Order: sequence, then structure tokens, then C-alpha cells
Amino acid sequence: MQTFKSVSSHRLNQNLGRTGKVWQKNYWDRLLRSEAHLRKTRDDIVKNPVKAKLRSNEFLLWSRPTDAHGEAP
Repeated sequence: MQTFKSVSSHRLNQNLGRTGKVWQKNYWDRLLRSEAHLRKTRDDIVKNPVKAKLRSNEFLLWSRPTDAHGEAP
């Protein structure tokens, strides 16, 4: 994980012409235990750039996830 965070932060900063930290010091993983938990986690991930107050050119924008049938959960 340390190697991933180091390499990706260096490349992100280089591409954005910035310096400084990109990642939080710690990370954690979590087992998704239900469809509801999966949907909430997925929605939280989509909202993260806005919560971080990133400008529109600082992250990739994707649409709300859909299920296997192409419908929003």
C-alpha cells in the first residue's frame, strides 16, 4: 500500500503541477455485508471529490453507478 500511495501521489502532483500530500496517513478496509451497504459506500465514493472541495479539473467525473440492468440503485 505504501508503494502505491507514494507512486500515485508523485504522479498526481506532477500531472497537476502541485506538491504536497494526496493521501491520508492511514487507510482501512471494510467488508461489504449487504446490498444496502454496497450502495451507501458507492454513493460516498462518488461524493468524495466534492467533500474534498476539489475543482472540476482535479478529478475524473463519473455518473452515478447503475446495477446490472442499467438502473440506478
